[in-house]
Amino acid sequence: MNRRPSVVRAVLIPVLLYTVVAALLTWPVVIAPLDHAPGARRTDLWNALWVLSWQAETLGAGILPYEVTALNHPEGGTLMPADPLSFVWSVVVVPMLGPVL
Repeated sequence: MNRRPSVVRAVLIPVLLYTVVAALLTWPVVIAPLDHAPGARRTDLWNALWVLSWQAETLGAGILPYEVTALNHPEGGTLMPADPLSFVWSVVVVPMLGPVL
């Protein structure tokens, strides 16, 4: 009994199909990843990383992260998370990996 064709059908075809679909969904990134991916020249990567770090730091201290004292000194300001999912993610990841900046 030869099991080779079933391995190809069960593993390689789904991997190839997934790769093609992923390339189509992220098409500009596939051809120029340094221009379209996070961290590219036209993104605000460092601002986003600082916000994630600030949110995790303040929540760890028991303070809501909306009051920002590190910006607009001496009055401070209000910080609204643009991406609530990354806000929740930062609460989990930043304490495990350490501060971003």
